[in-house]
Amino acid sequence: MLKKERIIQTIIFTISTLIVGLLLWYIHYLNPEFYTTIFRLSTKGDMVGLADYISSFGYLSAAITILLLALSNVTGIPTIPFLTVAGIIFGLVPAIIISWLGEFIGCVLSFAFTRFFFRAHAEKIIEKNNMLTKLDSYSTMRTMLIARIVPYTPNILVNALAAVSSLSFKAHFWATFWGKLPCVIIEVFLGHDLLSLSENGLRFVLLLLLLLAGYLYLHWRKKQGKELF
Repeated sequence: MLKKERIIQTIIFTISTLIVGLLLWYIHYLNPEFYTTIFRLSTKGDMVGLADYISSFGYLSAAITILLLALSNVTGIPTIPFLTVAGIIFGLVPAIIISWLGEFIGCVLSFAFTRFFFRAHAEKIIEKNNMLTKLDSYSTMRTMLIARIVPYTPNILVNALAAVSSLSFKAHFWATFWGKLPCVIIEVFLGHDLLSLSENGLRFVLLLLLLLAGYLYLHWRKKQGKELF
């Protein structure tokens, strides 16, 4: 890894850690029950209760949703509950923008954190293993873009694999920037429509069929040994 990129990642890691740490502490300082309430409602699957609780913070609810999505991507907590309630609280278009920001920020932070701690060790392991070296050669911006576009891909796993690979920070940044948008659009729509099947049942079914068709297409292209795009 180039020295310049190491310096950039160290700066990002340090600043991000301070900002996230201060935000998390400040929220706990203002509302000591915040994290336990979010955890309880999320694990119960009470999406309406979760939406009501987050929206009770008024104009701060958008920032809180972004923070929760970013934190989920860093820690590996499922983001689906927060993507779902975003659609309930803000409406589809604002929810897509807010969710995309949270997912994007979280993926970039997770990449920076994991690379800061583990990339140096991974480089030594990869160099000694021919198979890992070959797999590492597939670490391209296009590959990452495909991984980001596919809905419901576990972000924590993609973040970790990208961070220990030779993929540059810039390539990961832009692949995530563009790739998460279509992914978030689908996830927000599905989550929103699932909670309002009586009104949006047809759209929900059509989206599911579209998603299934996309997965089958990607599988077919892979089986044929063709480029995905």
